[in-house]
Amino acid sequence: MEENQIFILFSYENFLSSHPQIIDIWQSHSNGDQLEFYAVNSAKNISSFSNNDPYSNFDPVPFLNRESSAPNGFINGRETLYPGERLLWISSKDSSTPDLFTIFEAQDHVQIISRTWSPRINQDGYSLLLNDFLYDSAWDAARRAINKTLSLPFPRAWAPRTNRGTEWDAVGSQLMPPEFWLPQLKLKR
Repeated sequence: MEENQIFILFSYENFLSSHPQIIDIWQSHSNGDQLEFYAVNSAKNISSFSNNDPYSNFDPVPFLNRESSAPNGFINGRETLYPGERLLWISSKDSSTPDLFTIFEAQDHVQIISRTWSPRINQDGYSLLLNDFLYDSAWDAARRAINKTLSLPFPRAWAPRTNRGTEWDAVGSQLMPPEFWLPQLKLKR
């Protein structure tokens, strides 16, 4: 990613909702940051910093090799997408292409991990997280992208983010090993 690109998370409260709500806004803080998407088939395997879900403070892939000698980037965001949610990516305001945007629609549960190799520090001495949104307002291209996303029809799949009854899997209830997220880490036979 490039510094200052933004991501806006849209969610329908229930399957009768006529319009989605913006429920979160994220921002990349340095060039080379990485956003990893892991589609999984159960909410048991996903967790979010924002919701303080179980296991959200665990890095799912802290090392990139079996010997644990190649550390992965610093995790500065761990978030989730539920079926039917949309994630809007918008190029940064100062980019040479500020009108670019892409809309992702989740068909299943998705674990999102943000990593950086160049952590930026805020005025209080803490590392900036994906959720630290530093823009004061949206620019014209961003407003057009948001309006386009809001105008889309109801998604093809849907699952509740909140008010999950017992018929739904409990969020973050199963900690998965690194090889679940990065199959190359499985031991060779």
